[in-house]
Amino acid sequence: MVSVYLTLGHQGLIDDLVVVLVVFRDVMILGGAFLLLVLRQQTGMRPALVSKLNTAAQILLVTLVLAEVGPGYPFPWMSIALSYFVIATTIASGGWYMVAWGRQMASMEESG
Repeated sequence: MVSVYLTLGHQGLIDDLVVVLVVFRDVMILGGAFLLLVLRQQTGMRPALVSKLNTAAQILLVTLVLAEVGPGYPFPWMSIALSYFVIATTIASGGWYMVAWGRQMASMEESG
């Protein structure tokens, strides 16, 4: 997904803010999961509903953008509105992961 967003962003088809947030969230998730794996030998994290919603919205946005460029889908306002939704769910999902990791780190300190 990151490579698709980077490519579409480079082509000017998706706003830079959306690209930055999507890439940052994915890098943050990978880094946090790796850190927990190193510290705990497991992550024990399951994706939240907001993260699943975010992934679905990201896929839908890419589909709409490609439909606009390819066959000339005539409703660009839909991809603009969906971009705002992707921004909101990306921030919410990233925040959810940060809170969940903070709780896991706090429980490590209490038990260790």
